[in-house]
Amino acid sequence: MAIISPNTFDPIRRYVSVRLAQGVPLADADWNEGDDMRRYELRAFLRWFVGDGVPVGNDGFRIAAINSATSFTIVAGGGPQPLQAGRMLVDGMEAFITADIGFSAQPLHAGQAGAAALAASWGVPVIAALPAPPVAPATRTLTVYLDVWERLVTLAEDPALVLPGLGTETCSRLRREWAVRVRTGAAPPVNGDPDFIAGHSYAALATITQTSAGIIDAPAVVDRRRRGISLPSQMDFNQVLSDTFGGGYSVNGSGVPQLPYPMRDVINAMLRERPAAVGPTTVLNAGPYNTPTAVIDSSGVPWVFWVRVNGPNRFLSFSRRIAGVWTPPADAFQFTGVLSVSSLAAAAQSNGTIRVFYSALSGNNRIFSRAFTGAWGPEELVDSIDQNSQVSAVTDQTGTIIVVWRRDTAGVFTAQSVRYPLGGAAGAVTNAGTMVRPGDHAITIDPTGAPQLVYVQEPNPTGPNWSVFTKRFIANAWEANFTDSTLTVPVTTFIDLAAGYTADGSLWLFYSTVSAPGFSTLRARRLVLGVTETRELLPPQQTARFPSLAVDAAGNAGLYIQNGALLQQVGLVQHI
Repeated sequence: MAIISPNTFDPIRRYVSVRLAQGVPLADADWNEGDDMRRYELRAFLRWFVGDGVPVGNDGFRIAAINSATSFTIVAGGGPQPLQAGRMLVDGMEAFITADIGFSAQPLHAGQAGAAALAASWGVPVIAALPAPPVAPATRTLTVYLDVWERLVTLAEDPALVLPGLGTETCSRLRREWAVRVRTGAAPPVNGDPDFIAGHSYAALATITQTSAGIIDAPAVVDRRRRGISLPSQMDFNQVLSDTFGGGYSVNGSGVPQLPYPMRDVINAMLRERPAAVGPTTVLNAGPYNTPTAVIDSSGVPWVFWVRVNGPNRFLSFSRRIAGVWTPPADAFQFTGVLSVSSLAAAAQSNGTIRVFYSALSGNNRIFSRAFTGAWGPEELVDSIDQNSQVSAVTDQTGTIIVVWRRDTAGVFTAQSVRYPLGGAAGAVTNAGTMVRPGDHAITIDPTGAPQLVYVQEPNPTGPNWSVFTKRFIANAWEANFTDSTLTVPVTTFIDLAAGYTADGSLWLFYSTVSAPGFSTLRARRLVLGVTETRELLPPQQTARFPSLAVDAAGNAGLYIQNGALLQQVGLVQHI
């Protein structure tokens, strides 16, 4: 009979090796603890970094119906040799099977002669027979699961442990055993269940729907095994990335994809339309996020700014998307000497500068600006003339920021603009044109690279539609007249405009309309190749307001909106 010292291995002590010193006895406990360290590390690796399941190219432990009420087949799914056998990892332990066997033919099954004695010698329960079928018309869910454990094998069980040259027993062995069991319910036993056994590990193999008919046929069996587990090589990973996303795709050091939108969402959206309209997705909640405006900085990072109201105080707040995750809201600065902020705009330059513009009531409604160059600079008065509103901004191909706002002088509406050259001071305020009737405007960059003012004019007393006009900034001056874009907006309650071009050359207008008291609907109007189309981006029972558009280097547009207490984004995806 083997006499083995008590186990001394404790993973909490973090010992990883046993070192034999000179002149000291070698005890069985030392030898066994060193072996347990290796086994523990291997099992932990398999458990946490591979997981339960059947490897690639193997079909081990598949459950197959045989049209019986009392049994089924446990399919080996491999060959008769150990390396060919069907196999499965369970909690970091590998079990293998070399030949098919019936559930009721297992040596531990209650219907087998000697099962009780064998179970008692191993210290485990017998395998219970399948429960009787339920009474009609009821059905019952059964879980077939693999039970894996290890036990000590000594000379009494295996005479081959006697070393012929010595004629005496040397070392005992640990043997890994398994049994396929069935229980009522949808999951294997867990700690606390009456049939859970400490030291045993369990994994689901299949679910059986048992009916009053009794017979278990193929449709009643659902495979629950995790199939095809493996550790792919870096070459495999690179091949999948290249085949799926193209050669320019990469992940960062944390494994976060660089795609701006989930691949699944883009594909689903592309099946509906082109470009893909993905969203809306919630960027931040627990607002409100008043008059949001978005910009993409020189490193490609999106920023969203908004006005945060705290009692009588007003703050410019922001969030950035870093490695696909939006940062928590933070305050950039507090507006001082300002009663309210009516509009907000932002633009970025290649030297890292971000400039924010706002129209604010400060005794009179005027235009202000502050620049971020690693820290926020002082407030600058852009236009001291009163009655200014609806500020918008864009950066052209030379890195110059052009900001435009609407001035109301005795009922005459004009567009005013200022240019901020890269690294230079602001230029003079310039009249960009007269608006015949009140409306909204936005500034964007057209497909030729020229800054373009998009002006939406309210209908005249006899017309049903809002009209869209454009004007470009070329040869260092605004064109003399607005050009009719042929794009019209067939609504009577037009509010909140954003406009921009996407990679296919389409001009997009985003606007809200009043859909019911207390609600507004976000819509898009697109002009492409002379054809106009309208899309409803959010259903009517929303409070979508203040759209702001930011277009990245790939031509993908992120539309940011305030929707009640949410800050949301709709993505218009051209390239992934």
